Amino acid sequence: EYAAHFEAARGRAAVGEKTPAYLYFPWIAEAIHRNLGEGIKLIAVLRNPVERACSHYWFNVARFIETKSFERALELEEERLAHDTHFARVFSYRDRGFYMRQIRRYLPLFPRENMRFYIAEEIYREPERFLREVCGFLGVDPEFDFQPWLARKNVAPVPKLLGLHQALSHVHVFVRRYTPKWRILHKPVTLFLRALPWHPDRGVMPMKPETREGLREGYLQDVRELEEFLGVDLGRWWPDFARS
Repeated sequence: EYAAHFEAARGRAAVGEKTPAYLYFPWIAEAIHRNLGEGIKLIAVLRNPVERACSHYWFNVARFIETKSFERALELEEERLAHDTHFARVFSYRDRGFYMRQIRRYLPLFPRENMRFYIAEEIYREPERFLREVCGFLGVDPEFDFQPWLARKNVAPVPKLLGLHQALSHVHVFVRRYTPKWRILHKPVTLFLRALPWHPDRGVMPMKPETREGLREGYLQDVRELEEFLGVDLGRWWPDFARS
């Protein structure tokens, strides 16, 4: 069934897909190794984990999934994940940012030369150089015109009227949980909510300083281990982790 997705690409120089969750979920590395072998090539793009957590939160707010403040959501995260039956673990704001912990699952299974790790903020600055490096890694034509694909995708939006948005999110969650026919209503209701004139603009609201510092402290050890693994100073790209 999985292989059927790539039938139309038979005979191409390289065939692949992108799914960020593959790095996060503990069982994925073994599943990839078991089904595709150790010869495949793996690419991970890593973003400042503090900013990633905040962006993830606002993405959920925009989808009417999150009804709490960012600070309250972080407080509840461990409890929520312990009871989360959703495949995507949608409330894993902090948990997804421990990159080195996740990378370690892949290291015993795949040759290091078949893996590449890139910093998202560096890609934003020089996207064409990054894409050419990836082409070289994959063995495909580095002169391909990537210009149509260089626009940023999935930028986290922020509601104009946050209070109203959160109130409607509570209704959205309640109806989804307690209405048997919600699956039928989900798409039209969601489209209606997203079409309202106060629908989120692009951008992310700044974090409270104490929230940012709490996330920074939590990630610091993992980031230092990641720096050692990659052999780079991540403070250059992630100011939260710059060495004084």
